[in-house]
Amino acid sequence: MNNMQRIFCAVLTVWAGFLTYKVVDLEKKVNMINSMSSDVYRQVNDNSLLLDSIMEQVPEEVERISRKVAKEEGIKLFKQFADNFRKLSEEGKQ
Repeated sequence: MNNMQRIFCAVLTVWAGFLTYKVVDLEKKVNMINSMSSDVYRQVNDNSLLLDSIMEQVPEEVERISRKVAKEEGIKLFKQFADNFRKLSEEGKQ
């Protein structure tokens, strides 16, 4: 082998080593990004399940609060009706 062939082989070996290094480096990055995307998917899935459970509870909570408010308003209206009825009864007696 002459010197040019040896230099060419050395350059090819260094280049192949560099390409191998880059492939390994990129594979590490791809694995890291894949792991991160799996973690993000898992977190989004957990958040979705949490929101679903909250949304299932919302109707019960709204119903409980609306019943309480309706009861308070009903009592207030019946008291007002009783006061008005009492006033009308007193006016009718006079």
